[in-house]
Amino acid sequence: MIDIIPFFMLPVAFVLMFLGVQVAFSMMITAVLFGLYIFGDRVIFQFIEKIEDISSNFVFAAIPLFVFMGAILEKSGIADKLFEAIHIWTRRLPGGLALATGHYVHYLCGIERCDWCYGVCGWIINDSNHAALQIR
Repeated sequence: MIDIIPFFMLPVAFVLMFLGVQVAFSMMITAVLFGLYIFGDRVIFQFIEKIEDISSNFVFAAIPLFVFMGAILEKSGIADKLFEAIHIWTRRLPGGLALATGHYVHYLCGIERCDWCYGVCGWIINDSNHAALQIR
């Protein structure tokens, strides 16, 4: 019986969402219900331990700061001006809007040493340099 219980979790979460419960709360209610069914009272201690583990990770402290930075850039209008400047710079290139978006993300992230940034934004920047060389 315990092998098929995970297959009931998704329909329960969807039913809760269709009833109007917000997504985060429906997932949380589903996890608590099925956790109580499978693990009993021990699930409360597991949830508390997981919350403590996540909240003590200092990497997650950067998330509110990035959200705050985005709010400041959006309210001051700097984000729109920066995006428009990059779009003007890349408008004659094939896929200029996509390249402008890639450059915009690359400049605002500030995480040039990140593997994801090298993988995605580095490819976009190299591709735009290659496209710029083809146009000239």
